[in-house]
Amino acid sequence: MSGHADKKKHGKWRCLLFVTLVMSLTGVSAQEEKLRVGFICAATADHPFWGQVIQVMQAAANDLNIDLIIKYDPTRSTYATKKIGSQLINSEPKLDYLLTKYWLGVTATHIEQARQRGIKVFIFNSDVPESEYEATGRFPRQKYTNWIGHMVPDDNQAGYDLAKILIERAREIKSTREKKRIRVLGLNGPFESTVGTNRLGGLKKRIQETPDAVLEDTVVTNWMADDADKSIVNLLKLHPDTDVLWAPNESITWGAVQAAEHSGKTPGKDIVIGGFDWNAESIKAIADGRIAASMFGHFLEGAWALILVNDYHYGFDFANNPGTRISTPLAVIDAGNYERYITLLRKDSWEKIDFRKFSKKYNPELKEYNFNINQFL
Repeated sequence: MSGHADKKKHGKWRCLLFVTLVMSLTGVSAQEEKLRVGFICAATADHPFWGQVIQVMQAAANDLNIDLIIKYDPTRSTYATKKIGSQLINSEPKLDYLLTKYWLGVTATHIEQARQRGIKVFIFNSDVPESEYEATGRFPRQKYTNWIGHMVPDDNQAGYDLAKILIERAREIKSTREKKRIRVLGLNGPFESTVGTNRLGGLKKRIQETPDAVLEDTVVTNWMADDADKSIVNLLKLHPDTDVLWAPNESITWGAVQAAEHSGKTPGKDIVIGGFDWNAESIKAIADGRIAASMFGHFLEGAWALILVNDYHYGFDFANNPGTRISTPLAVIDAGNYERYITLLRKDSWEKIDFRKFSKKYNPELKEYNFNINQFL
């Protein structure tokens, strides 16, 4: 009996050692619990841009053993966003981390509430408005140590690059006999949005550097296609010789296409239109020439943020590399390269990617993070 018991005991130990070895090889600890990460989404789950952000975030969370809790704010009102964020911060079981974009008059409150609960904050997608520098500090870990990181797309450069592409395309369309300037109309989102402001700044810089281009006017919209359509139709009545419509997001880009058509113009033939973000419809419009180009890639920032906070949690601080404030590049999609990116639009494409490959926790030998979308092709 004793010999049988000893064999059974040794068998259990061998089994336990085997499980421990497998877990160590896969980077999973027997005691490791899922991180609880909350995310305040600025729209509904089916939003053209934020829906993509969430899709990729969830795929990354699944790979990284993260419990991702999402609260949606379709109203975009200051009161509703502040309330939704507060509920998430005070929820049980307690969050480990909070992910959010920066909202004027809201996010400073959320950072303080998170500090009181011992929750760390990572901000992505939008910058801190200058008017809020005193409230939050300009950079992470400056005033609030629990605000550990900030990732923003290089919107100014992207706005500049888009303007350059659209102006060059307009030159190709205009007759070589015409010596007129390229006339550009700039469209923008609400004034309080640093995203629209930074992108528009890139457009203005490119115009200043381009002798044969002139910015005729700019119009502020509420980021929605229908509102942009009406505003741009009126704008085109004032500027019927417009060559380029430059837009700061996907919805306004579509509003520009509709407005051009309602004004009797043919996008891609007698007016050039381009903007930001992408989806299946945008790809189709790029393929048939109605949209000349679109800047994209920042929908990945939510997934990158999850990787960084997960690595931070397990001792791989990103403070020195790449830094607490990270600027991500945007790629351009146009008629010359859109076919390369089509596969990434499939619903199951992100589930097929192992996001642990981009994590230092799972790959301690990894020297630098790569935030470029082209690595997925």
